[in-house]
Amino acid sequence: MNLDRSDLKPSSSTLQVASYLSVFSRSDASRVNSPLMVPTNVLGSLMLESGMMPLIARLGDVVGPEWLDRIAQAMPIAMIGVEVNEEMHRFDVRALPPDGSSGVRAANAVGEAIGNVSMKWMVAPDDFEPGLGRVPPPTPLDQTRSQRFVMLDGKMQFADGRGSGLRGLGSGRTFPVFVNGQHQLRIGAVVDVIEGFGNLKGLSGTIVVNGYITPPTGLFINFVARFLDPDGQLNTDAAIARLVPEAEPDPRTTFLVLLGEVDPDLPVEVRTAPDGKARGWRVTERLRMVHTEFDVGSTDGLRATVAEGPLVGRVTSVLEFDPRDPAPISPIRTTDSVFSFLDPSGHVVGTLAANLVEGRAFKTTVNGQSLFRVGGFGPLLSGTGSFEGAVGMLSMNGVVGDAPGNQANLYVIRISDAERRLRASLDECWPHESRSPVGGTPASLSAWEEKILARVEKTRSDGLQLQEWVRRLDAGGARVERLEIVREFNRDDRSYGFFDTVAIDGRQIPVQGVVQHMLFDDRKNARATATRDQLREFVLRYFMRTSHTRQPEVAVASDHDGRAPFMRPLSWLPEASDRRVGFGYEQVLYKRKDTGRVASFRSDERGAIVDLRTIGTDYDWVTMRVNLFDFNIGLAPWGPQALKMALPLREVMYLVLAPETIVDRDDPSPDVLGEYGFGYGLMCHADQSPLVYGPGCFAVGYQSIVFELLSSGVIRVKASFLANRPEKILSVDIDPIAWGFKLADLMTFDMASKLMGPVKTIAEQLPLRVQGVDPISTYISAANLLTGGLAERTLGISMTQLEKRMLAQHFMQHYDMLTNSRLMWLAVPDWTDPKSLPELCHRGMAI
Repeated sequence: MNLDRSDLKPSSSTLQVASYLSVFSRSDASRVNSPLMVPTNVLGSLMLESGMMPLIARLGDVVGPEWLDRIAQAMPIAMIGVEVNEEMHRFDVRALPPDGSSGVRAANAVGEAIGNVSMKWMVAPDDFEPGLGRVPPPTPLDQTRSQRFVMLDGKMQFADGRGSGLRGLGSGRTFPVFVNGQHQLRIGAVVDVIEGFGNLKGLSGTIVVNGYITPPTGLFINFVARFLDPDGQLNTDAAIARLVPEAEPDPRTTFLVLLGEVDPDLPVEVRTAPDGKARGWRVTERLRMVHTEFDVGSTDGLRATVAEGPLVGRVTSVLEFDPRDPAPISPIRTTDSVFSFLDPSGHVVGTLAANLVEGRAFKTTVNGQSLFRVGGFGPLLSGTGSFEGAVGMLSMNGVVGDAPGNQANLYVIRISDAERRLRASLDECWPHESRSPVGGTPASLSAWEEKILARVEKTRSDGLQLQEWVRRLDAGGARVERLEIVREFNRDDRSYGFFDTVAIDGRQIPVQGVVQHMLFDDRKNARATATRDQLREFVLRYFMRTSHTRQPEVAVASDHDGRAPFMRPLSWLPEASDRRVGFGYEQVLYKRKDTGRVASFRSDERGAIVDLRTIGTDYDWVTMRVNLFDFNIGLAPWGPQALKMALPLREVMYLVLAPETIVDRDDPSPDVLGEYGFGYGLMCHADQSPLVYGPGCFAVGYQSIVFELLSSGVIRVKASFLANRPEKILSVDIDPIAWGFKLADLMTFDMASKLMGPVKTIAEQLPLRVQGVDPISTYISAANLLTGGLAERTLGISMTQLEKRMLAQHFMQHYDMLTNSRLMWLAVPDWTDPKSLPELCHRGMAI
């Protein structure tokens, strides 16, 4: 096959003229799925009547789906379905054609919410035939085998102002698989659109479903709806709002969407049954890239568009289908299907084998033409080349005429891709200039992101005031009492800790901090002026992407560990570990400088920190999450040889980068060729936690890292940190009554509170609850009270000593980060040449 990369268009017959809607559904806090359960005996009835299902759902978050399934199997209840009520998001797939070095690749993105979907997803017997008003008998879900299911009372409602939506009836099958050593229950289904509303009124449509389920409530589904639309009721050539990628549907999965059109150069081979009747045909289709988009925000309501791209391969299959079947719905399937992907020279770069094991053909008449809307699905069977070892699902949504080979199909391929071999970057498929947000309307944010956003301006203001105080400290305008925090073999008298008071918005706030100076590099054989450009690029573009490293680990035989949890303490086998040091930066939210639009970075962008020089030109501010690796403080209240206690400091902070905190100065003084670095305010983001001080819990905080290139070629770095001093470390409510009932409810599936309600009401009124107790400061006070202050004078048991240990820990975090960053700095010969940089410098290190 000579592959033609030209943008050839298929004919404009009724079969090919279609409109597409591609959505991804996921639950949120306001739309909750509910499991449908049935008892298997009297005890099961009692457990369901007591309202234990919320407990089961919470238990799944703790033990994971595999152990939850084992627990559920031991209970006298069975899951027969899910009451689905989820949020729909625009879903976009953009692909890149194969080239000489790689096969087809694609980028997947979930956009803003555009409506909701509801239905009853119910397991059914294998011989159950779906139909309007037909409900399957209660059938327990069995995750170890493939089962039939139906999708009843299905409804999609779009938020387009025209009331556009649809009702549908569907059925499909489950497919149990193992992906990366973990069990997953894949699902495929076909939905017949039985009624449309708004801009979908009167259109004939079919929906194919490709996703997976995590019992008891989780469904992760991609819906692709295809409507026959020869009159352009839904389809439009007018520009619609582009999808602004907000996230990936699943970073371990890659979707491909391809358009199949019958190859006119290859004859269709009709297959006949022994009685001479046609039972299908063997056909070869050309595979073409295709990109579908839709929007709900236009003045015309729900509108869609489709753009066809170049040819990338072919698929050959045997379609088993009898168009003369008089039934309104008839079965359809394929055999011997092979997808071949070709590079521009026509060489095969990869193949996929996958058949439609189940499908349906819906007899339809459009503009007087008799045809069939068809949909089907099946698991991937095998792959070669770039698809070797592929695990996934195939869905097909198409139209077939009444003559052999008269067909047009859309293929959706979902492949497990944890190694991202098939994943293209979003920057490749959505160039930055084409996906820059327009308008000042905030993007859809999660509840947690809304909380972060609400604290940005205060964090920014506090950080700038602390930054100004640090600058006066550097210039000698602020004097502090210096503390010896750590002892270094190569002593630098300019490293010290301190306690002082800083004015923030007119309030005097006691603070503690640490300032440390380090030699970063001394390139004696390099010209300092040549080093300047290198250092600027490294610090302002790549430093945050490479500021943590993963330490060497003991080799383990496999990532899959089949040992039960209670056996692990007895095992001599090495445990899989992930020990990292330094700071792991992830960008979370941003505000555009030009439009004022606030949005979140996509999941695949979070490690690829923006060039800090764009903060102030492209961005008004950027918020980041910082993972502090190996951040622990151990206390030994009864001596170093006795039991130790780990102080539960958080290892996550959020920060705000603003233009005023970025340092980019050439020739700031005669002896200094350049200063480059950054600072940021630390956000107090922790809510409803016993920990009230530490990373994430500072009332005010500021941190900076600034590199200095001397005219001699020596590079030095200064790291500063300061935050408010603590009044408490922990805040614990001592409530023995509530603790006792929580334990009893856990053991009786919430029945203890129901059976002992009056007793609980009386007990809760007793004055036995003590709020806001800090066991750390309480221990310190008690130890000094009982010893007349001797504990502090001779043993250092004091809040001041604890603060010094915290400062020492911050010092070591900076030290590890800068030491490992120096190794990265030396490993790259030219930081100004992007092509010579390791891949991690472009995408950031995975957190």
